Amino acid sequence: MGSGPDVSAQCLLDCRTELKRMSFMTCDIRPWTCSTVILALSRVILASCDSSCNSQK
Repeated sequence: MGSGPDVSAQCLLDCRTELKRMSFMTCDIRPWTCSTVILALSRVILASCDSSCNSQK
């Protein structure tokens, strides 16, 4: 098909959306750790989304 960039962009979008959903669930359970967890998670999430999406090309 040859639509590499589009595929990875969609992959990143899906990955980040799923990650945010999980983060908000954490916030519901433990609101006092919410901002710290999300900050830490977002870095890890972006890195893991990048690597997993790039490896799918």
